[in-house]
Amino acid sequence: MGPTVALATRLALGSAQFGLDYGATNPGGRVPPAEVARILAAAAQAGVTLIDTAPSYGEAEAALGGCAASAVFGFVSKTPRFHGRPIGAAELAALRRGVEASCRALRQDRLYGLLLHHVEDLLAPGGGDLLRAMREAQAAGRVAKVGLSVYTADDIERALERGKLDVVQLPFSLLDQRLLHSGHLAALAKAGIEVHARSIFLQGLLLSRPETLPARLAGIAAQLARPLAECRKASIAPLAAALGFVLGQPEIAHAVVGVTSLAEFAAIRAAARPLPAAFDWQACAATDAAWLHPGHWPAA
Repeated sequence: MGPTVALATRLALGSAQFGLDYGATNPGGRVPPAEVARILAAAAQAGVTLIDTAPSYGEAEAALGGCAASAVFGFVSKTPRFHGRPIGAAELAALRRGVEASCRALRQDRLYGLLLHHVEDLLAPGGGDLLRAMREAQAAGRVAKVGLSVYTADDIERALERGKLDVVQLPFSLLDQRLLHSGHLAALAKAGIEVHARSIFLQGLLLSRPETLPARLAGIAAQLARPLAECRKASIAPLAAALGFVLGQPEIAHAVVGVTSLAEFAAIRAAARPLPAAFDWQACAATDAAWLHPGHWPAA
């Protein structure tokens, strides 16, 4: 098995763009069902085994379930968002309904993973009951692993105070190296927690030329200049640098990549190679953390 094939098996497909007009650099909008089917077939052939999805991604779960090629994948889905309100019987019932609805839409007997969509729900009054309900779904065979989607080191620390997690999904990229330098990646792996990295391209911005950015995102150009300069010095494409850095972290089990076409997936698969030794990835880290969370970007 060559290095490209071995690294490609650690990719996971993101699916927001299969059900929504999603992505700062996606002018084409939602991916058509026929193209979704082609992407899934190519991903399966490449050895990809996991797809990340959520009920909040519009019609993504239904689009995935409608593809014959989806039968070979495991799926990570999310709980409903409870927006930090106290957790009671109604919220627990909504969680259980959500698991069943996701399994039906995806045409799966069980989910590979079920993640709480935000740490605020776990920390809310009664939030521990959500984790217990997820463990009940696991015991019933509807979910293989339970976990949480986080944004910060503080999220990780507060969540682990509430109970054991099997999976943590977190933001990580050439620009966003915070959880590597803080030691949280290593700590999660040492605790036996499976780590999934998302936002590895920052919705495509890491692969964009600064002069092509929409006006509302022009402020990130100074952050992008650093990795672009290192790519030029090491004679490596930004796509290969972004992938090689994330996949080069042994603590990361899966790197979630969003694609809008078969051609994009083929390019990602081909670029999944180890970083050259000359590439100075530490010089690529953002100096302004305000640009690392898409939810905080200026509105259109």
